[in-house]
Amino acid sequence: MQATSGIIRNLLGRKSKGLLTVKISEIKALGGAVSTSNWRHFQSSAVLNEGLGLGEPTDPEVPLYDAINIQVKGYDFAILEKFAKYVHNTADRVGLEVEDSWGTPCKNLKVTKLKPESTSVETDYLLSLYERNVQIVNVSASLLPIFVNIVEASIPAGVTMRVHPHLPEHTEIRYVPDLQLKELKTQLQDMRDSKEKK
Repeated sequence: MQATSGIIRNLLGRKSKGLLTVKISEIKALGGAVSTSNWRHFQSSAVLNEGLGLGEPTDPEVPLYDAINIQVKGYDFAILEKFAKYVHNTADRVGLEVEDSWGTPCKNLKVTKLKPESTSVETDYLLSLYERNVQIVNVSASLLPIFVNIVEASIPAGVTMRVHPHLPEHTEIRYVPDLQLKELKTQLQDMRDSKEKK
């Protein structure tokens, strides 16, 4: 049925006089399987549109999102990296335009477990939180929920996913600051300040 409607749309795009000039034999010649009940419904809606002066049916315009980030976080690097690759490949297969993908610096967290009903430490854990981002652009509003549902169905245990619009701070956080360069810049600024005082 979907193939039939696609063939009919292609035929209608040929600038024919109207929908009534399209014949079932033309559709069958193009490889479409036509059910007569579907064709009658399509033909009667075309007659109704022509009678009301509406013309040929058109597809509505679907709004597009500018830039969307799919952010995945997890504690196991190998699993997170594989899932980020899956998100990227799935976006390509669905036909979305992947503009960029990147990883942010690892965040190290220290978790302390206390003994029951006391303030003494039982154990300390060091956790590394990894993050990967895939940025897609010009996504139609009708395709994004489908893509998100496909990806959500495959999220492994221990991985979280967020979908949000791209903001400038998402670009800044991905770069590791060069501490040595910052130190040299402060020394240079101190030297300039000392010269100005003299």
